[in-house]
Amino acid sequence: MKVWLKYQYGFLNIDDEFIYVTKTGNWSETNDLGEKNAGGFKTADVLRKLKVILFVVLIASLVLCSVLYMFAGKNSSLTLIIGIPVLAYFAYQYMIPEYGAAFKIPRSKIESVARRGDSVVVHFEDARGEQVEHLFSGIEPAWIAFMEGIKDGGLPNEEGEGVRMSRD
Repeated sequence: MKVWLKYQYGFLNIDDEFIYVTKTGNWSETNDLGEKNAGGFKTADVLRKLKVILFVVLIASLVLCSVLYMFAGKNSSLTLIIGIPVLAYFAYQYMIPEYGAAFKIPRSKIESVARRGDSVVVHFEDARGEQVEHLFSGIEPAWIAFMEGIKDGGLPNEEGEGVRMSRD
């Protein structure tokens, strides 16, 4: 049985063996995932993060130039006053998944799962054998209790109780 749920920076795909931390929630994305800290330095990850940083700098520069132009008294149109915050908001929403991690956690290596407000903290052993803590924020309240039962092998029952499931 497979389950997926959304968190702040992406999705958690859960099956009988692993918790997959993905950006899209697509099960095909889980095929190439390694455990956290399994690989060494990856150029692709650095390039992706560099693109995100450049995009954020570009948007921030655009916003700053527009604000300075408005305060200079040249043109303080309503379009710019409303458009700049709207553009910044949508740019942020677009970039949120790029901040998320992508790795898998073997359920057998999970030490504990604890609630922290609207977040869940998972303590587990990574690929190097080190104890790691990962915080998953923005989880819906109905899913928090489910996540707390993960260590005990908890998967939803056949009725699902409002859980998004797919079967192999």
